[in-house]
Amino acid sequence: MTHSKMADIMDSWLGEPVSSLIEAWGPPTSIMDAERGGKIYVYDYSGSVTMPGVATTNMNYTGHGMATATTTYGPSMSMPVRRYRMFWVSKNGVITKWSYQGL
Repeated sequence: MTHSKMADIMDSWLGEPVSSLIEAWGPPTSIMDAERGGKIYVYDYSGSVTMPGVATTNMNYTGHGMATATTTYGPSMSMPVRRYRMFWVSKNGVITKWSYQGL
C-alpha cells in the first residue's frame, strides 16, 4: 500500500454518510466528540509484526574432500504496529475530513 493509494481510499469517503462507512468497515474502535457537534470515528488496527529468525551457515573445508559446517541461529523479532484511520463526521452524519497514521 502506498500513501497515494491510502489517500484515494480515504478520499472516497468524503461526503458519504457515516452509516455507509460503518456498513463497510464495521463499528469503529472509538468515537470522540469534535467541534461544532460533530464526531471523530477512529479505527485502530494495532498489533505486531514478527520477523523470522535468521540462520547463517559457515563452511570450513579441511582438505581431502572433507568439510565442517557451523550454523548460527538468530532469534525472531516482534515489533508493535499501530495503524489509525480517523474520520471527522458532521452533526448531520456526513464525513467531512479524514486522517491516517501508518499504512
